[in-house]
Amino acid sequence: MHKIMLPLLCLCGLLCAELVHASQYTFSVGNNTDRDIDSLSASQDGKGWRAIRVSGGIPAHSMTELRWNSKADKSACVWQVKAQFDKGGESAAVEFDFCAADLVLNFTD
Repeated sequence: MHKIMLPLLCLCGLLCAELVHASQYTFSVGNNTDRDIDSLSASQDGKGWRAIRVSGGIPAHSMTELRWNSKADKSACVWQVKAQFDKGGESAAVEFDFCAADLVLNFTD
């Protein structure tokens, strides 16, 4: 019995560690524009857009780190993302793969 339980407990520990890691996934957003970013929007199909919460915005010429919302864990990897700027207007939508390691979303003028 003990010979079976130890490998099962180890496997459970690895699976639990992976689940914790997935729920804590972060990505970077670079604002390489001359305008502050107020918010971001994301879409899987380019039609239905969802807001990405950016507390305090992203100042011009800076980088910030955001945490992946676990509600989207079962979604596709590839999303279109666009930025809304503080004085109006928005960037063109850019496609990003959120399954990529060390993801950086860069917005430029």
